[in-house]
Amino acid sequence: MKVNLKIISLTLLVIFSLWITDIIIDYAHHGSLDSFLQIIKGRSGDEWISRTTLSGLILLFGFLMSLAIESKKALVKSLQDQETEIRRMFKIAGEALVILDAKGEVKYWNDGAEFLFRYLQKEALGKEFKHFLGPQSYDLFDEELIRLKKSTPGFKGRTSLILVGRRKDNSEFPCEAIMSWARINQSWLAVVLIHDLTTQIEKEKKLILKEWALNTFPHSLVIINRRGKIISANPASAQLWKIPCQELESKSFIKLWEKEDEVNDFINEVWEKGLQAVRIKALRKDGSRFLALVSASPIKNEEHQKVAILAFIQDITATQDEAQVRNLKDHLEQLATNLAVSFINLTPDKVASEINKALELLGSSLGVDYCYLYLFSSDQRKLVLKSVWHLPPGLRESLPNEIAVNESNSWLEKISQKETHTLSAITPNSPLLNQSPFLKSLTWRDTQAFLAIPLISRQKVLGFLGLEKSSSWQVGDPEIISLLRLVAESIANTLEQKVLEQQLALSLQEKESLLRELHHRIKNNLQFMASLLNLHLRKTKSKKLRQILTESQSRIKSMSLVHESLYSSQDLSGINIAAYISNLVSYLSQAYILNQEKIQIKIDIEEITVDTNLAIFCGLTINELLSNCFKYAYPEEHLEKLGQPGEIKIKFKTIKDERFQLKVIDNGIGLPSSFDLEKATSVGLRLVNSLVKQYQGTIKIEKNRGTSFTIVGPLKRTNGS
Repeated sequence: MKVNLKIISLTLLVIFSLWITDIIIDYAHHGSLDSFLQIIKGRSGDEWISRTTLSGLILLFGFLMSLAIESKKALVKSLQDQETEIRRMFKIAGEALVILDAKGEVKYWNDGAEFLFRYLQKEALGKEFKHFLGPQSYDLFDEELIRLKKSTPGFKGRTSLILVGRRKDNSEFPCEAIMSWARINQSWLAVVLIHDLTTQIEKEKKLILKEWALNTFPHSLVIINRRGKIISANPASAQLWKIPCQELESKSFIKLWEKEDEVNDFINEVWEKGLQAVRIKALRKDGSRFLALVSASPIKNEEHQKVAILAFIQDITATQDEAQVRNLKDHLEQLATNLAVSFINLTPDKVASEINKALELLGSSLGVDYCYLYLFSSDQRKLVLKSVWHLPPGLRESLPNEIAVNESNSWLEKISQKETHTLSAITPNSPLLNQSPFLKSLTWRDTQAFLAIPLISRQKVLGFLGLEKSSSWQVGDPEIISLLRLVAESIANTLEQKVLEQQLALSLQEKESLLRELHHRIKNNLQFMASLLNLHLRKTKSKKLRQILTESQSRIKSMSLVHESLYSSQDLSGINIAAYISNLVSYLSQAYILNQEKIQIKIDIEEITVDTNLAIFCGLTINELLSNCFKYAYPEEHLEKLGQPGEIKIKFKTIKDERFQLKVIDNGIGLPSSFDLEKATSVGLRLVNSLVKQYQGTIKIEKNRGTSFTIVGPLKRTNGS
C-alpha cells in the first residue's frame, strides 16, 4: 500500500507545532525559563495522555488522508489511461465513430469517419451531422434523434437505421447508423457507429439475383455432393421429375436414372476430370422415362478445393424426336429425288428389280417391318401382291397374295378416291379390323401401325403402297405423307410406263406411229403441267413459292423439249443436241427474264445427234446449273465490280473413248471454299449429283474467278445402268 510522504511529513509538522504552541503559551503565562522547565516537568499524567492521544489521532488522520489521496491519484491516472486508450481505439477503429450533442452537432470524429466521409476531423467538428447525409435521410435522422432523446440510455435505448451518407465529393453511399446515448458531465451525448453497406448490398443483390436466376431458370439445376446426394435443386428440377423440391433434396441423384451404374461412373468422372456431358434416360417416380442431356462440373471453394458438383439437366426427348423426324424427311426427300431420276427411261426388264430396290430403301429408311405393293387386276375385282420387302427375311408371317375388293369396300374406298389410309395403335379387339380379312391379318403379323398410299398415274389408281410396323409409329405427319405420296407416284409412273412400253412392243408395224404418239402425249402432258404451274405462278405473291414453281416449270420444259424434238423429227433414234440446248437456253432466259445487258450466254455445242437419255440428262443438268447462275452468281455489287456484263459459257463436245464433255462456266461470285457437292442442301445441286451418278459420269468443280462445272460421261449408257 503506497502512502504520500508529503502528507505524513505535514501531519508530523502539525503535531510538533501544536506541542510547541502549547509550551509557548504556558511560558508566556509564567514569564521565566525556570518556570518553563518547571511546567514541562510538572505536567500531570492525564495531560500527557490527552496530548499524546490527540497527536496520534492527527497522525492517523494524516496517514488516512495520504492513502486516500494516493488512491484517488491512482484512480485518476487509471481513468486517464483508459480514456487515452479508448480515445486511441476510437480514433483507429475500422468503423466510423461519431459523437453528437443534443443539437445533432459533431463533438467527436474518428479516423474511420474521416475515411468513410472524406472529411478531416477539424472539418467535421461543430457541424450538424445532417451535413454528412443525403437529403433523403434528413427527416429520418431528425425523427430518430428526437426518439433517442426520450429513450433509455445505454444499450437498451440503442437504435439502428439505414441512411444515405454523402462524402465530400457529393457521392452517396448506403450506410447503417447504430445510435445510443449517455449523459456525461451533465451533457447529453449520442454515440453513432456508422457502417458502410455498399459491399453488403452488392452482395445481397448478387445473392438475390443468383437465387432469382436459379428459381426462374427453365431447365433443371441440381447441386450434389461427392457421394451423389442432392444438396439443392431448383423448381425446374421438381417439375422435370414431378417431385416437390423438399422431397427431391432428400434423394440420391443416382436413383433418378434408369442406369444407376452409368450415372455413378459419370459423377466420378466429373469429380476427377471436370466438365463432362452425357445423354441418358431419367426415371420418374410414376415410372415414366425421358431422355436427358446432363452436363456437370465441380464446384470449388475459395481455396480451389472441390466441394460439390453442379449438374444441368435438359429434357431432350422432344428435340431428339424432332431431329429424327427432320432427318427422316431429308432422307425421304433424297430418296424421292433419286427414285425419280433412276426411273427415268428405265427399260421394262429392269422395272421389277428397281422397284424391289426402292421398297427395300424405303422400308429400311422408315424402320418398318413390311413394305409392299398391291396392284388392281385387269377386271378391278381384286388386288394382287406384286412386290414385297420385310425385315428380317424369312421370319415373318406371309402377306395374302390377293385382296378381294368386295370384301374390303370400307377401307379400299379411300384408296380408290386417292386418299391415304392410316391405322395406329392396332389391337386384336379393334372393331376396325372386322372390315376385311386383310385388316384382320395385320394382327397375325403383330402389326401396330398400318399405312396405305394410293399408286396414282395419269389420274388412275393402280393399287397401293403398304407399310406396316410392329411398334408404335406416328403415321400422320403431313410432310412425311406428302413425301411418301411422291415416292408412290414415281413407282406408279414407272409401272404405267412399263405397261405402255410393253404395249408398244407388241406391234412392230405400228412402232413408229406409237412412239410419235407417245412422245406427243408426253409433250402435251408436260406442257399442260407447265401451264398449270404458270397459272399458280401468276396468282401467288410468295417470292419463295414463285421461285419453286419457276424451277419446277423449267425442269418440266427441259424434258418437254426432248419429246417435242422427237415428235417433230424425221428420225426417232436421236436428237440434235445443239438445237435442243439452244432452245432450252432461250426458254430459260425468257423464264428468268434475263437482261442481256447484264448477263450474256455463249453457246459452243458440237453438231451431233445423241440419244434421248443423254439429251434428257444434258437438259436437266443445264437447267439446274443455269438456274443457279441466274439466281445467285451475279448480284448487283458483283456486276458493278466486273464493270462489264456477266458471261456464262455452255460447251458440249465429244471426246475419246466414246465419251462426251459438258461444261457450264460463269464468272460470277463463285461457290464458298468449303462447298462440298456431296453435302449440298440445294435440291437442284443434289439432283445434278444424282443425275451424274445415274449416268455413270464424273463431275469436276473449279472455283477460280467464278465457277466451272465439267461433266464427263459415256455417249451411250450400258443396259444395266
